[in-house]
Amino acid sequence: MRSNKLTAIDETECLSPSQSPENSFLQPSQTKLTITKTYSNKGKFMLIVKGYNLQFLNFNRKKTIKFWRCTNRSCNVILHTNSDDTFIRFSGTITVHN
Repeated sequence: MRSNKLTAIDETECLSPSQSPENSFLQPSQTKLTITKTYSNKGKFMLIVKGYNLQFLNFNRKKTIKFWRCTNRSCNVILHTNSDDTFIRFSGTITVHN
């Protein structure tokens, strides 16, 4: 399994003030967010962020933003990156899973 580490600064804002602490994946942070590029067993490109595996979902209409979803189907987190796989923001809600 090959992997490359990227570093981005997490500059997201909370989706709502009522988010609970277990949703810290989406919480703003002054620490650097580490994004690891890797490949699945089937050879598909994946990202690993804070221990969460994300797989490519789709592009926006202009093909400038990539959307990545958590591999756990019950988790509704979507990661947004630019075409160079640099972190932009998170959206959705996360469920607790390991």
